[in-house]
Amino acid sequence: MRTKTLVMLFALLLSSVAGFSWAQEAPEGKMMGPGMMGSGRGMRGFPQASADRPLITFMLENKQDLSLSAEQVRSLEVIRSEFQQEAGPRITELQAAEQELDGLLRQTPLDLSKVEATLRKIEGITVALRLDRIKAIDQGRALLTREQQDRLQTLLSQSGPRPRRRG
Repeated sequence: MRTKTLVMLFALLLSSVAGFSWAQEAPEGKMMGPGMMGSGRGMRGFPQASADRPLITFMLENKQDLSLSAEQVRSLEVIRSEFQQEAGPRITELQAAEQELDGLLRQTPLDLSKVEATLRKIEGITVALRLDRIKAIDQGRALLTREQQDRLQTLLSQSGPRPRRRG
């Protein structure tokens, strides 16, 4: 029974991690963090841009349509940069944990306690990355006026959902 539970947990984890697209590059050539991408409406009502455009980048790319001030643009750039800096080490840690899990799954017999510990480690990193993303989006949205937020929603709905990229 424990093996079935671990296999199901692993399958669930893989499906959630597969949706992450953290190898996306920003226009400046910087790497975007996990969860900064997606399509349609994100977690807890946070809008997302598309698989091609993370939300903060989408805002910056549409600064004229949103009538962003110079200060808003600067603040959004700072938020994006800080998120990228915080996400970088976590992404590296997540990749290392995934490699560790791959190695554990190749062993015969499986050491289920190590597999479980590694899965829990991966899940903890994933949660931290998603929380960082949500915080960055919240900070970015807080910079917008009500009219700008409404215009952002209109722009997002016009761009339509796009297929998610695999990271």
